[in-house]
Amino acid sequence: MKLLPIFAAISLSLTSFASASTLDFRDSAFASSFGGADAAVTVDGVTFTVTPVAGGADGFRQNATGLRFGVPGNGMEYISIVASQDVTFESVLGIDTSLATHTTPMLFDGDDGTSRFTGLSFGTSLGSVDFTDFTLAAGDAFVFSADFSARPGFSSIFASAGLQSFEFSSVAAVPLPASAAFLFTALGLLGLRRRPSAKLG
Repeated sequence: MKLLPIFAAISLSLTSFASASTLDFRDSAFASSFGGADAAVTVDGVTFTVTPVAGGADGFRQNATGLRFGVPGNGMEYISIVASQDVTFESVLGIDTSLATHTTPMLFDGDDGTSRFTGLSFGTSLGSVDFTDFTLAAGDAFVFSADFSARPGFSSIFASAGLQSFEFSSVAAVPLPASAAFLFTALGLLGLRRRPSAKLG
């Protein structure tokens, strides 16, 4: 039997796992502010630093839905997200309240040095929007920005959409007890040694 690959696979499965999590912008860290201060939140071991940029005075614009983009006056224009470790973004949850009076939706783009999606839009009810999964490297910035050019005159004053959350996954290390690691190593080495049975007579 070739035991080494088997035990190696078992050991690997015990040292890491993928977990699905939510970066929720209804968190109090993102409460409405004026002055452009960053906000940092930690979700399942990953620290996200979020920088807001808005018309008028930079800062977050938040309500029960989440972050408000394009609200009258000095609405948010984009946010920059930096993670403390590699994460994979999978989907986004939001709503477009401007569709109550306009037929053209508010559009959003996502970019981390590579364009991840363009023209993303939400519906009149809170809902999840999928995009092609992408991995944001630790320390890199992902920019989620509102596109107000969908039609002539479609500006932040005439648009409003809420960003509630991003779904993401990360790989977290799980410490493997030293005794267990030694056991798997020993068993794997035993699997490499195949002694031929002695022949009698």
